[in-house]
Amino acid sequence: MNHPDPAAQPGVLFFSRDIFFAPIVKNAALAAGCQFHLLGRFDAELAPAIVQATRACIVDLTPLSLEQITDAGQRLQERFPEARRIAFGPHVQTEHFAAATQAGFDHVLAKGQVAGLLPRLLGEG
Repeated sequence: MNHPDPAAQPGVLFFSRDIFFAPIVKNAALAAGCQFHLLGRFDAELAPAIVQATRACIVDLTPLSLEQITDAGQRLQERFPEARRIAFGPHVQTEHFAAATQAGFDHVLAKGQVAGLLPRLLGEG
């Protein structure tokens, strides 16, 4: 019996240390037919097949400074040019939202919007 190669399956990378919010992102990824990878750092080592199959990079803006948001946008664009970049954070962090938009994130969401919008955004791949 042939089993699909997991490395060929599209992936979602979640850059966050929020282990309590991770299941929301994981459920959306799995519902969209994607693998889920929880990462704490933007420079985490990944197998080339995972990098190539990455459909979306999701970044929790909460702990990041404005400079780190700009850096994250640049790193993700360079490393995952074909992936959709999605950022989210508390709705009161308006400066973080502006920085993420300026850094080239495709979608910037309030944390309360993630559960409702993420399944659709990931399914558009």
